[in-house]
Amino acid sequence: MMHEIPPDFTTLPEPYPILDAIRNDGPVQQVLLRGQKIWLVTGYDEVMSGLALSGLSNNARCAGPDRSPGDAGGNLLDHSLLVTDPPDHTRLRKSVSQVFTARRIAALQPRIERVANALLDGLAPTGQADLVAEFAIPLPITVICELLGIPDTDREAFRHWSVSLVMPPADISTLARAAAAQAELTCYFSELIAHKRASPGDDLLTELAVASSHGQLSEKELLAMAVLLVLAGHETTASLIGTGALMLLRHPDQLPAAAPDRP
Repeated sequence: MMHEIPPDFTTLPEPYPILDAIRNDGPVQQVLLRGQKIWLVTGYDEVMSGLALSGLSNNARCAGPDRSPGDAGGNLLDHSLLVTDPPDHTRLRKSVSQVFTARRIAALQPRIERVANALLDGLAPTGQADLVAEFAIPLPITVICELLGIPDTDREAFRHWSVSLVMPPADISTLARAAAAQAELTCYFSELIAHKRASPGDDLLTELAVASSHGQLSEKELLAMAVLLVLAGHETTASLIGTGALMLLRHPDQLPAAAPDRP
């Protein structure tokens, strides 16, 4: 029996039985996703072995017999770290690691704490809140926008674009919203990068624009990197906060381990 992966797990009241059934059938299974047969690897040892194989690719354009790494992709993120292989992946990773330094991140900590406290202060008087919508999402969006040097007035638009881009592709309308958000975000970044080159600032986007000017990144790669940083800086942290809070509510005995300095 071939298992079918739903395109949107949020429509299921309990998605875990499907995942358990796939794992129980074996660590490497062929499954259906949106009508296409794909291989799903769930075993830890098998995943680690696969990651070490040079014959496997991050590039989805290598997946079919009529597609090759050189095929033109309409999706901007086709030029990002997510879907490239060495040597391009190595070059892109090096370019961002040179500017995304530990010193820069450490310098953000006081500001992150102030943003978090301000959000919490805004929630306290109400006595209740939507943790994800009112804290988990705005916190990383604010921080990543400051890191990239995005003006305060544009951050609400960024929140809208980011949410639209990471929604599960459940139907045509969701895909259309994601495509529109990517187009708007790309246009915005194109204009902002031009501004950063003309009037450099002390931010990550300025430094990436300089790297691009020196030939380390193409213009498409620069735009893809900027979009990816917005998504990575928002979605992962928001999910971590929401899931972490849920787990602590279900397992309150773990609170001391999660907050060892708490009185």
